[in-house]
Amino acid sequence: MDDKVDDKVRRAGRLLTLLCLFLLALSAWADGVQCAVCGRTISGKYLTAGGRSFCSQACYDKTLPTCDICGRRLTGKFFTSEGRRFCSDACFNKTLPKCEICGVPLRKVMIIGGHTYCETHSKGPYCSHCRLPFAKGFELADGRKMCTVCNPRLIYDEDKAEPLYAAARNQVRAVTGMQSPTLPRLELVGLDRMPEGRRQLGEDFKIQRGMYERHVTTTTTKNLLGMKLSESKAVTEAVLILYALAPDEFVATAAHELTHDLLSEQFPAVAESAPDWVEEGVCQYVSALVCRRNAYTDMLNDIETSTLPDYGPGYRYFKHQCGDNNWPAVVDWMQKTDLSRLPKELGE
Repeated sequence: MDDKVDDKVRRAGRLLTLLCLFLLALSAWADGVQCAVCGRTISGKYLTAGGRSFCSQACYDKTLPTCDICGRRLTGKFFTSEGRRFCSDACFNKTLPKCEICGVPLRKVMIIGGHTYCETHSKGPYCSHCRLPFAKGFELADGRKMCTVCNPRLIYDEDKAEPLYAAARNQVRAVTGMQSPTLPRLELVGLDRMPEGRRQLGEDFKIQRGMYERHVTTTTTKNLLGMKLSESKAVTEAVLILYALAPDEFVATAAHELTHDLLSEQFPAVAESAPDWVEEGVCQYVSALVCRRNAYTDMLNDIETSTLPDYGPGYRYFKHQCGDNNWPAVVDWMQKTDLSRLPKELGE
């Protein structure tokens, strides 16, 4: 049997194939392929993607996603973060938090006191007032550092301090109903005048802002036989407060120190023989009353959270025993409590 195909049949097959292709082309032209973007009928070459046809690259590009920052069509590589698209690092960086000092976009954020810093600036120096890192500031003579933002409102001289000191005395009288007969002398000092252990307690800035000094000098007159004829006492008092405090800090500190004076006059047993946490706790309690009365929120928080020995535990003891605003209960406690039975130190 001959396997060769007759030339006439071969030519007929070729003609049939060409005819079919021609008819298919006519059919496609007749049906029309429309661009999925502009709607025009496509002739010639065209693009397909995702089952859709496009007459040009421009029409296809219109279907691409855009950068969420600059709006540019994402025709090449791009990346996403938290559901957002970015065409470049530059656009992504615009969404990042920035260091409040140097302005550098941060992929690693350091939060201090609700403020944002880069790792370098988070290491300080720190302002002793606002307790935040700063770029512009200076160091005081006693070693404290101040930023230029905080400095203008701080108290450095006694002309500005004296009215605040008098106001603090009035505040203590308002919350306790008591007042010492004399007003101790005010002196603005640096940290070097504070007890050595209270000058700077690490990175929490828990320094002692003030101190009450009371000296009693007793003069005795005797005759030639050594018999006492008379005796007199002279009392000198002073309140030492750090310079470079804000007005609310100054008043709260002065209220604490003036309560020491009040206790020495009105409750000498507490001032002379009670454990330190009792006197410091009562003074902090009165200072907290003044802070609440004047909405000194930051200072009140410092008192509430203080970690200073005697100050923090002492205040929280009286707050627990008497409540937030109950000076009469504190007075009742001081009058009725056997101070000799109290522990020397108060744990929490």
